[in-house]
Amino acid sequence: MSGDKKFLIVFPDEWLSYAPTILNMTCLLEKYGKVSIVAFWDDTHPSHDFSDSVEVIFIKIPPLLNFIRHKIRGAWRLCKPFKFMALIYFFIRKKLRYKYALVFGVDSLGYVCSRIFHRNVIFLSLEVERDIWLLLSRLLGVEKIAIQSVARKEFLLGSNNKAQMYLLPNSPIVNKVPSWEIINKRSRSKLIYFGNISPIYALNACIEALLSLDEQYVLTLKGFVTKEYQEELLDCYDSLFMGKRLFIDNSYVSEKNIVHYLQDFSLGLCFYDLSRPQMNNFNVRSSPSGKMYNYFSSGLPVLGLNILGLQDVTLFNAGVLIDKAEGGAIASAAGLIFSRYNEHVQGALKASAHYDFKKHFDLICTQFIDNTCAESKEESGNVPPF
Repeated sequence: MSGDKKFLIVFPDEWLSYAPTILNMTCLLEKYGKVSIVAFWDDTHPSHDFSDSVEVIFIKIPPLLNFIRHKIRGAWRLCKPFKFMALIYFFIRKKLRYKYALVFGVDSLGYVCSRIFHRNVIFLSLEVERDIWLLLSRLLGVEKIAIQSVARKEFLLGSNNKAQMYLLPNSPIVNKVPSWEIINKRSRSKLIYFGNISPIYALNACIEALLSLDEQYVLTLKGFVTKEYQEELLDCYDSLFMGKRLFIDNSYVSEKNIVHYLQDFSLGLCFYDLSRPQMNNFNVRSSPSGKMYNYFSSGLPVLGLNILGLQDVTLFNAGVLIDKAEGGAIASAAGLIFSRYNEHVQGALKASAHYDFKKHFDLICTQFIDNTCAESKEESGNVPPF
Protein backbone atom coordinates (compact mmCIF):
# COMPACT_ATOMS: atom_id res chain seq x y z
CA MET A 1 0.00 0.00 0.00
CA SER A 2 1.41 3.36 -1.06
CA GLY A 3 1.94 5.98 1.62
CA ASP A 4 3.79 8.73 -0.20
CA LYS A 5 0.99 10.41 -2.15
CA LYS A 6 -0.23 13.93 -1.48
CA PHE A 7 -3.88 14.99 -1.40
CA LEU A 8 -5.43 18.40 -1.15
CA ILE A 9 -8.92 19.35 0.02
CA VAL A 10 -9.98 22.92 -0.74
CA PHE A 11 -12.71 23.86 1.72
CA PRO A 12 -13.81 27.47 1.07
CA ASP A 13 -15.78 27.89 4.31
CA GLU A 14 -15.24 28.34 8.05
CA TRP A 15 -17.13 25.42 9.60
CA LEU A 16 -14.49 22.77 9.02
CA SER A 17 -15.12 21.09 12.38
CA TYR A 18 -18.79 20.68 11.45
CA ALA A 19 -18.09 19.10 8.06
CA PRO A 20 -18.25 15.32 8.69
CA THR A 21 -17.61 14.53 5.02
CA ILE A 22 -14.20 16.20 5.24
CA LEU A 23 -13.41 14.61 8.60
CA ASN A 24 -14.22 11.16 7.23
CA MET A 25 -12.28 11.69 4.01
CA THR A 26 -9.10 12.56 5.86
CA CYS A 27 -9.39 9.41 7.97
CA LEU A 28 -9.58 7.26 4.85
CA LEU A 29 -6.98 9.16 2.79
CA GLU A 30 -4.29 9.13 5.48
CA LYS A 31 -3.34 5.53 4.76
CA TYR A 32 -2.34 6.55 1.21
CA GLY A 33 -0.20 9.52 2.12
CA LYS A 34 -0.26 13.10 3.33
CA VAL A 35 -3.52 15.06 3.44
CA SER A 36 -3.57 18.84 3.32
CA ILE A 37 -6.65 21.00 3.82
CA VAL A 38 -6.95 24.68 3.05
CA ALA A 39 -9.90 26.33 4.79
CA PHE A 40 -10.99 29.65 6.28
CA TRP A 41 -11.10 30.82 9.88
CA ASP A 42 -13.25 33.43 11.64
CA ASP A 43 -12.84 32.72 15.39
CA THR A 44 -16.49 31.65 15.84
CA HIS A 45 -16.08 27.89 15.34
CA PRO A 46 -14.28 25.29 17.47
CA SER A 47 -10.85 23.97 16.61
CA HIS A 48 -10.65 21.24 14.01
CA ASP A 49 -10.78 17.56 14.88
CA PHE A 50 -7.94 16.01 12.87
CA SER A 51 -4.94 13.86 13.62
CA ASP A 52 -1.48 15.41 13.76
CA SER A 53 -0.63 13.89 10.37
CA VAL A 54 -3.19 16.11 8.61
CA GLU A 55 -1.94 19.53 7.56
CA VAL A 56 -4.62 22.20 7.98
CA ILE A 57 -3.86 25.61 6.47
CA PHE A 58 -6.23 28.31 7.65
CA ILE A 59 -6.78 31.58 5.82
CA LYS A 60 -7.97 34.28 8.19
CA ILE A 61 -11.04 36.29 7.21
CA PRO A 62 -10.34 39.99 7.88
CA PRO A 63 -12.16 41.15 11.06
CA LEU A 64 -13.98 44.01 9.31
CA LEU A 65 -15.29 41.74 6.56
CA ASN A 66 -16.28 39.17 9.14
CA PHE A 67 -18.13 41.82 11.18
CA ILE A 68 -20.02 43.10 8.14
CA ARG A 69 -21.17 39.68 6.99
CA HIS A 70 -22.53 38.86 10.44
CA LYS A 71 -24.37 42.16 10.80
CA ILE A 72 -25.86 42.63 7.33
CA ARG A 73 -28.17 40.02 5.86
CA GLY A 74 -26.77 38.61 2.63
CA ALA A 75 -23.39 40.26 3.15
CA TRP A 76 -21.76 36.82 3.45
CA ARG A 77 -21.64 36.89 -0.35
CA LEU A 78 -19.01 39.63 -0.06
CA CYS A 79 -16.65 37.01 1.33
CA LYS A 80 -16.61 34.93 -1.82
CA PRO A 81 -14.53 37.32 -3.99
CA PHE A 82 -12.08 37.63 -1.10
CA LYS A 83 -11.95 33.85 -0.72
CA PHE A 84 -11.41 33.43 -4.45
CA MET A 85 -8.43 35.78 -4.45
CA ALA A 86 -7.02 34.23 -1.27
CA LEU A 87 -7.22 30.74 -2.73
CA ILE A 88 -5.68 31.81 -6.02
CA TYR A 89 -2.77 33.26 -4.07
CA PHE A 90 -2.51 30.00 -2.12
CA PHE A 91 -2.25 27.95 -5.32
CA ILE A 92 0.29 30.29 -6.87
CA ARG A 93 2.40 30.01 -3.75
CA LYS A 94 2.04 26.22 -3.45
CA LYS A 95 1.90 25.05 -7.06
CA LEU A 96 5.62 24.58 -7.60
CA ARG A 97 6.21 23.07 -4.15
CA TYR A 98 3.65 20.26 -4.16
CA LYS A 99 2.34 17.77 -6.68
CA TYR A 100 -1.01 16.43 -5.53
CA ALA A 101 -2.18 13.00 -6.62
CA LEU A 102 -5.77 14.15 -6.24
CA VAL A 103 -7.48 17.42 -5.35
CA PHE A 104 -11.00 17.75 -3.93
CA GLY A 105 -12.56 21.13 -4.65
CA VAL A 106 -15.45 21.63 -2.24
CA ASP A 107 -18.48 23.24 -3.90
CA SER A 108 -18.21 25.50 -6.92
CA LEU A 109 -15.83 28.07 -5.42
CA GLY A 110 -13.42 25.40 -4.18
CA TYR A 111 -13.64 23.59 -7.51
CA VAL A 112 -12.97 26.69 -9.64
CA CYS A 113 -9.85 27.60 -7.69
CA SER A 114 -8.60 24.00 -7.78
CA ARG A 115 -9.39 23.39 -11.45
CA ILE A 116 -7.46 26.46 -12.63
CA PHE A 117 -4.24 24.90 -11.35
CA HIS A 118 -4.87 21.14 -11.37
CA ARG A 119 -6.23 18.65 -13.86
CA ASN A 120 -7.09 15.77 -11.53
CA VAL A 121 -9.82 17.47 -9.48
CA ILE A 122 -13.04 16.03 -8.12
CA PHE A 123 -15.94 18.45 -7.62
CA LEU A 124 -16.98 17.60 -4.05
CA SER A 125 -20.48 19.00 -3.58
CA LEU A 126 -21.77 19.70 -0.07
CA GLU A 127 -24.09 22.63 -0.86
CA VAL A 128 -25.80 23.29 -4.19
CA GLU A 129 -26.20 26.86 -5.42
CA ARG A 130 -26.48 28.35 -8.87
CA ASP A 131 -24.13 31.32 -8.87
CA ILE A 132 -21.23 32.79 -10.82
CA TRP A 133 -18.87 30.22 -9.33
CA LEU A 134 -21.01 27.38 -10.64
CA LEU A 135 -21.05 29.00 -14.09
CA LEU A 136 -17.25 29.19 -14.01
CA SER A 137 -17.09 25.56 -12.87
CA ARG A 138 -19.14 24.47 -15.86
CA LEU A 139 -17.04 26.58 -18.22
CA LEU A 140 -13.87 24.98 -16.88
CA GLY A 141 -15.48 21.56 -17.24
CA VAL A 142 -16.57 19.10 -14.58
CA GLU A 143 -15.46 15.56 -15.34
CA LYS A 144 -15.90 13.97 -11.89
CA ILE A 145 -18.36 14.88 -9.17
CA ALA A 146 -18.98 13.39 -5.73
CA ILE A 147 -22.44 14.39 -4.52
CA GLN A 148 -25.32 13.21 -2.33
CA SER A 149 -27.92 12.39 -5.00
CA VAL A 150 -28.72 12.32 -8.70
CA ALA A 151 -31.26 15.13 -8.25
CA ARG A 152 -28.65 17.45 -6.78
CA LYS A 153 -26.17 16.62 -9.55
CA GLU A 154 -28.77 17.44 -12.20
CA PHE A 155 -29.62 20.69 -10.44
CA LEU A 156 -25.97 21.75 -10.65
CA LEU A 157 -24.88 20.39 -14.00
CA GLY A 158 -28.07 19.60 -15.91
CA SER A 159 -29.67 16.27 -16.78
CA ASN A 160 -27.54 15.75 -19.90
CA ASN A 161 -24.17 16.41 -18.29
CA LYS A 162 -21.72 13.53 -18.80
CA ALA A 163 -19.65 14.04 -15.66
CA GLN A 164 -18.90 10.81 -13.82
CA MET A 165 -20.94 10.87 -10.62
CA TYR A 166 -20.05 9.16 -7.36
CA LEU A 167 -22.63 8.96 -4.63
CA LEU A 168 -21.04 10.33 -1.46
CA PRO A 169 -23.54 10.67 1.39
CA ASN A 170 -22.91 13.04 4.27
CA SER A 171 -22.85 10.02 6.55
CA PRO A 172 -20.52 8.56 9.20
CA ILE A 173 -18.00 5.77 8.81
CA VAL A 174 -19.79 2.84 10.41
CA ASN A 175 -17.33 1.22 12.77
CA LYS A 176 -19.77 -0.05 15.38
CA VAL A 177 -23.53 0.19 15.73
CA PRO A 178 -25.44 0.06 19.03
CA SER A 179 -26.27 -3.43 20.18
CA TRP A 180 -29.85 -4.49 20.83
CA GLU A 181 -28.87 -4.81 24.47
CA ILE A 182 -28.18 -1.06 24.52
CA ILE A 183 -31.25 -0.27 22.44
CA ASN A 184 -33.58 -2.27 24.67
CA LYS A 185 -32.30 -0.43 27.74
CA ARG A 186 -33.15 2.96 26.28
CA SER A 187 -35.75 5.17 27.82
CA ARG A 188 -38.53 5.53 25.23
CA SER A 189 -39.01 9.19 26.07
CA LYS A 190 -35.69 10.93 25.29
CA LEU A 191 -35.90 13.05 22.15
CA ILE A 192 -32.80 14.65 20.62
CA TYR A 193 -32.15 17.41 18.13
CA PHE A 194 -28.50 17.19 17.06
CA GLY A 195 -27.14 20.07 15.03
CA ASN A 196 -26.97 23.84 14.80
CA ILE A 197 -29.50 25.20 17.33
CA SER A 198 -31.34 27.84 15.34
CA PRO A 199 -34.99 28.82 14.72
CA ILE A 200 -34.50 28.07 11.01
CA TYR A 201 -34.69 24.38 11.96
CA ALA A 202 -38.24 24.73 13.35
CA LEU A 203 -37.02 24.11 16.89
CA ASN A 204 -39.84 26.11 18.43
CA ALA A 205 -42.30 23.64 16.91
CA CYS A 206 -40.25 20.74 18.26
CA ILE A 207 -40.34 22.28 21.72
CA GLU A 208 -44.08 22.94 21.46
CA ALA A 209 -44.54 19.22 20.81
CA LEU A 210 -43.46 18.57 24.41
CA LEU A 211 -46.60 20.36 25.59
CA SER A 212 -48.71 17.75 23.75
CA LEU A 213 -46.73 14.77 25.05
CA ASP A 214 -46.83 13.13 28.47
CA GLU A 215 -44.59 14.64 31.12
CA GLN A 216 -42.02 11.85 30.97
CA TYR A 217 -40.92 13.02 27.50
CA VAL A 218 -37.83 15.23 27.41
CA LEU A 219 -36.01 17.00 24.58
CA THR A 220 -32.31 17.82 24.37
CA LEU A 221 -31.05 20.43 21.91
CA LYS A 222 -27.43 19.54 21.20
CA GLY A 223 -25.17 21.81 19.19
CA PHE A 224 -23.90 25.31 18.63
CA VAL A 225 -26.30 28.06 19.72
CA THR A 226 -25.97 31.83 19.71
CA LYS A 227 -26.27 33.64 23.04
CA GLU A 228 -29.29 35.57 21.74
CA TYR A 229 -31.29 32.50 20.71
CA GLN A 230 -30.41 30.63 23.89
CA GLU A 231 -31.71 33.51 25.97
CA GLU A 232 -34.87 33.64 23.86
CA LEU A 233 -35.53 29.95 24.47
CA LEU A 234 -34.86 30.27 28.20
CA ASP A 235 -37.38 33.12 28.40
CA CYS A 236 -40.08 31.50 26.27
CA TYR A 237 -39.93 27.99 27.73
CA ASP A 238 -38.90 28.66 31.31
CA SER A 239 -41.39 26.11 32.69
CA LEU A 240 -40.01 23.31 30.50
CA PHE A 241 -36.44 24.06 31.55
CA MET A 242 -37.41 24.30 35.21
CA GLY A 243 -39.36 21.03 34.92
CA LYS A 244 -36.29 19.31 33.44
CA ARG A 245 -38.12 18.46 30.23
CA LEU A 246 -36.01 20.69 27.96
CA PHE A 247 -32.21 20.92 27.89
CA ILE A 248 -29.61 22.81 25.86
CA ASP A 249 -26.16 21.28 25.48
CA ASN A 250 -23.81 23.37 23.34
CA SER A 251 -20.63 21.40 24.03
CA TYR A 252 -18.77 20.00 21.02
CA VAL A 253 -18.82 16.28 20.22
CA SER A 254 -16.10 14.96 17.93
CA GLU A 255 -17.09 12.92 14.89
CA LYS A 256 -15.76 9.67 16.38
CA ASN A 257 -17.90 10.08 19.53
CA ILE A 258 -21.23 11.00 17.94
CA VAL A 259 -22.71 7.48 17.87
CA HIS A 260 -21.69 6.89 21.49
CA TYR A 261 -23.40 10.14 22.48
CA LEU A 262 -26.61 9.60 20.50
CA GLN A 263 -27.21 5.93 21.27
CA ASP A 264 -28.70 6.72 24.68
CA PHE A 265 -31.55 8.73 23.15
CA SER A 266 -34.64 7.23 21.61
CA LEU A 267 -35.76 9.50 18.75
CA GLY A 268 -34.00 12.00 16.48
CA LEU A 269 -35.66 15.17 15.14
CA CYS A 270 -34.90 16.71 11.75
CA PHE A 271 -37.00 19.71 10.69
CA TYR A 272 -36.75 22.96 8.74
CA ASP A 273 -38.78 26.16 8.85
CA LEU A 274 -39.62 26.47 5.16
CA SER A 275 -41.60 29.64 5.81
CA ARG A 276 -38.25 31.42 5.93
CA PRO A 277 -37.05 32.47 2.45
CA GLN A 278 -33.46 31.38 3.14
CA MET A 279 -34.69 27.86 3.91
CA ASN A 280 -37.26 27.33 1.16
CA ASN A 281 -34.83 26.50 -1.63
CA PHE A 282 -33.67 23.42 -3.50
CA ASN A 283 -30.47 23.07 -1.51
CA VAL A 284 -32.38 22.68 1.76
CA ARG A 285 -35.26 20.63 0.37
CA SER A 286 -32.98 18.16 -1.43
CA SER A 287 -30.19 17.88 1.12
CA PRO A 288 -29.87 14.50 2.89
CA SER A 289 -29.18 15.91 6.33
CA GLY A 290 -26.04 14.84 8.14
CA LYS A 291 -28.04 14.59 11.36
CA MET A 292 -30.34 12.04 9.67
CA TYR A 293 -27.35 9.80 8.91
CA ASN A 294 -26.03 10.21 12.45
CA TYR A 295 -29.41 9.14 13.81
CA PHE A 296 -29.36 6.09 11.50
CA SER A 297 -25.88 5.07 12.68
CA SER A 298 -26.96 5.42 16.29
CA GLY A 299 -30.01 3.22 15.74
CA LEU A 300 -32.42 6.12 16.27
CA PRO A 301 -35.69 6.34 14.35
CA VAL A 302 -36.04 9.72 12.64
CA LEU A 303 -38.97 12.11 12.90
CA GLY A 304 -38.64 14.74 10.21
CA LEU A 305 -40.13 16.89 7.49
CA ASN A 306 -41.48 15.31 4.32
CA ILE A 307 -38.97 16.75 1.84
CA LEU A 308 -36.86 15.26 -0.95
CA GLY A 309 -33.67 15.06 1.08
CA LEU A 310 -35.20 12.98 3.89
CA GLN A 311 -36.98 10.35 1.79
CA ASP A 312 -34.59 7.63 2.96
CA VAL A 313 -36.47 7.70 6.26
CA THR A 314 -39.52 6.40 4.41
CA LEU A 315 -37.55 4.16 2.03
CA PHE A 316 -35.97 2.21 4.90
CA ASN A 317 -38.95 2.52 7.26
CA ALA A 318 -36.58 4.27 9.64
CA GLY A 319 -39.12 6.65 11.13
CA VAL A 320 -41.93 8.99 10.09
CA LEU A 321 -42.03 12.12 7.93
CA ILE A 322 -44.75 14.75 8.28
CA ASP A 323 -45.81 17.52 5.92
CA LYS A 324 -45.55 20.47 8.29
CA ALA A 325 -43.50 21.25 11.37
CA GLU A 326 -46.20 21.86 13.97
CA GLY A 327 -46.15 20.89 17.63
CA GLY A 328 -49.28 18.76 17.58
CA ALA A 329 -48.28 16.93 14.38
CA ILE A 330 -44.79 16.24 15.77
CA ALA A 331 -46.25 14.85 19.00
CA SER A 332 -48.69 12.57 17.11
CA ALA A 333 -45.93 11.28 14.81
CA ALA A 334 -43.70 10.56 17.81
CA GLY A 335 -46.47 8.39 19.23
CA LEU A 336 -46.67 6.46 15.95
CA ILE A 337 -42.94 5.80 16.00
CA PHE A 338 -42.93 4.57 19.58
CA SER A 339 -45.85 2.24 18.84
CA ARG A 340 -43.62 0.38 16.32
CA TYR A 341 -40.30 1.31 17.79
CA ASN A 342 -38.14 -1.78 17.13
CA GLU A 343 -39.32 -1.94 13.53
CA HIS A 344 -38.12 1.62 12.94
CA VAL A 345 -34.84 0.93 14.75
CA GLN A 346 -34.19 -1.96 12.36
CA GLY A 347 -34.89 0.34 9.43
CA ALA A 348 -32.45 2.92 10.78
CA LEU A 349 -29.69 0.32 11.15
CA LYS A 350 -30.30 -0.95 7.59
CA ALA A 351 -30.06 2.60 6.27
CA SER A 352 -26.84 3.10 8.21
CA ALA A 353 -25.24 0.02 6.65
CA HIS A 354 -26.34 1.07 3.16
CA TYR A 355 -24.92 4.58 3.50
CA ASP A 356 -21.68 3.72 5.28
CA PHE A 357 -19.35 6.51 4.14
CA LYS A 358 -16.35 4.21 3.79
CA LYS A 359 -18.16 1.93 1.37
CA HIS A 360 -18.88 4.81 -0.98
CA PHE A 361 -15.59 6.65 -0.66
CA ASP A 362 -13.60 3.48 -1.30
CA LEU A 363 -14.86 3.50 -4.87
CA ILE A 364 -13.16 6.85 -5.43
CA CYS A 365 -10.00 5.42 -3.88
CA THR A 366 -9.95 2.41 -6.19
CA GLN A 367 -10.42 4.44 -9.36
CA PHE A 368 -8.41 7.58 -8.72
CA ILE A 369 -5.67 6.66 -6.28
CA ASP A 370 -4.60 3.05 -6.90
CA ASN A 371 -5.96 -0.44 -6.54
CA THR A 372 -5.10 -0.87 -2.88
CA CYS A 373 -8.70 -0.45 -1.77
CA ALA A 374 -9.78 -3.56 -3.66
CA GLU A 375 -9.77 -5.72 -0.55
CA SER A 376 -11.78 -3.16 1.40
CA LYS A 377 -14.17 -2.84 -1.51
CA GLU A 378 -14.84 -6.57 -1.55
CA GLU A 379 -15.51 -6.57 2.17
CA SER A 380 -17.95 -3.67 2.18
CA GLY A 381 -19.69 -4.30 -1.12
CA ASN A 382 -19.44 -2.68 -4.54
CA VAL A 383 -21.17 0.67 -4.89
CA PRO A 384 -21.52 1.43 -8.61
CA PRO A 385 -21.32 5.03 -9.82
CA PHE A 386 -24.44 6.53 -11.33
